[in-house]
Parts: sequence; C-alpha cells; structure tokens
Amino acid sequence: MTLLSLVRYEFRESRLQLVLSALILTGFGWLFVWLVSLVKPGLWATVLEAAMLEFKFLRKLIVVSPAQLLTPRGQISMLYFHIVPILVCMGWALGRGSQAVAGRIASGQMELLVASPLRRTELMLAPAAVMVFGAVILGLALWFGTWIGLLTIQFSDPPSAADFVPGAVNLSALTICLIGITTLLSSFDQDRWRPIWGTMAVMIIAAILKLVGQLLPGGEWVGNLSFLTAFEPQRLILEPNSAWIAPFLPSVRIPLCVWFNLVLFVIGFMTYLIATIVFIRRDLPVPR
Repeated sequence: MTLLSLVRYEFRESRLQLVLSALILTGFGWLFVWLVSLVKPGLWATVLEAAMLEFKFLRKLIVVSPAQLLTPRGQISMLYFHIVPILVCMGWALGRGSQAVAGRIASGQMELLVASPLRRTELMLAPAAVMVFGAVILGLALWFGTWIGLLTIQFSDPPSAADFVPGAVNLSALTICLIGITTLLSSFDQDRWRPIWGTMAVMIIAAILKLVGQLLPGGEWVGNLSFLTAFEPQRLILEPNSAWIAPFLPSVRIPLCVWFNLVLFVIGFMTYLIATIVFIRRDLPVPR
C-alpha cells in the first residue's frame, strides 16, 4: 500500500458523510437567505429593540453594532454561526477525527495498516489530508448556498456574496481546530466514542469561558482562554477592516480575518502534531 492509495481509501470511506454534509449546508444556506427575505425590516428592528430592552445582557453578547443587524448583510451573517452549520461541521470533525486512531484500532484496521510498508507518520498524514479537504469543502458549501440564495432571491439592497467569504473561512478554521482536538484525544484511546464525548466536553467548557468573558466586567482575559473567542464569523463579515492589536506592542495590528483564523489553524495543527507524536510512540492494543 502506498500513501496515495491510503488517501484514496480514506476519501472513499468518508465521501458519503462529506457529500451529505455539503448538500445539507448548501440547502440550509439557500433556505436561510430565503427566510431572511421574508422578514420585513421594520418587524426585525422592532424585535431587536424589544430584545435589547428586555434582556440588557444581550448587548454584551452582540459583537457588532445592532444597526448592522438590520441590513440584509447583517441578517444573513447570522447563518455562519447558526447551530445547524456548526453541528454539521462538528459531525465531520468528530466523526473523522475519532476514526483516525481509536476507530481504526477498534475496527482492527490498524493492525493491517501498521504491518504495511507505510510509516506511522504517513498513516496520520493520509486522514489529515482528507479531513482538512472536507473542512474546506463544508465552508465552501455553506457559502455556495448563500451565493445561490442571493442569486435567486430578490432583496431591495442585496449584499455581495463575496462579503460572506470571511465567515465561511472562519467556519472551516473552526472545523480544522476541532479535527485536531478530536484526533489528539483519539490518539490516546482505542474506543472512538470517548474522543467524541471528550471533544464535546472541551467545546462546552470553551463556550462557557467565552460567555463568562463576554458578560463578566473586566473578564476579557477569561474569554481569551477559549479557542471559541477566535470564532466570530459575523464580526469578520460585518467589520472586515477591524484588527487585533498586540497587548504589549500597540503598533502591531493584524487584521482580525487573519488573526482569528490563524489562531484556530495553529491550535488544529499543534494538536494534530501532538496526536501524531503520541501515535508514533504508543503501543497499539489488540482490538476487542
């Protein structure tokens, strides 16, 4: 077996999930744009204003100006942190990441792969290529659904489909980050369900830390402990010129669309690298 044949095998094994996930995201993207077109601007403004008055803490959770949410671009931007796309991308990351090591051991595939001429590094490289490819495809699928919606549905002031590219990239970056975390947990285990539950626990803790950082006065440092702080697709869409300023170097300004995605990519890369090292060094148990 060669590395290329292993990549092909990984792709064949995961293509059904990838195709179904991409179709769901494309369809949901179009559906969301259509639903936004049905909401009258005056009604949306009334609902938003009432929510702000009734729940004052919501203002702290909204990372952009409320006025921007009244525009079609602001309303459609909510698609990129909607629970449905996040769950679909999580499904890809958790399913494929848990399969990389623990799933192979549990199914007995790992015994055959380790006995092949391929090095253990190559055994980790093949699934990584397929998983990253899938993460990019899922982000593109959601953006493609948005583009089709804007092309086929009438708006009084239609936004450009290019405005939503930063949101799609940020969603793909989050997927890659979750792939790395799941694979890291999978590299220690031989049961693929434990890495899945472990990554979900990490996700919940990260969400709590981000929420505390947003609501607690002076608690921004708590939010910085969460990788989800770098997942702000709506802000990247509506404030494309915003920048991250280094705490001790005020002259250093990095565009947020670069900084947020870089943080998520680095976490995904580093966790996957550690997972590879763990896999190279560990003794492989006999499948039960």
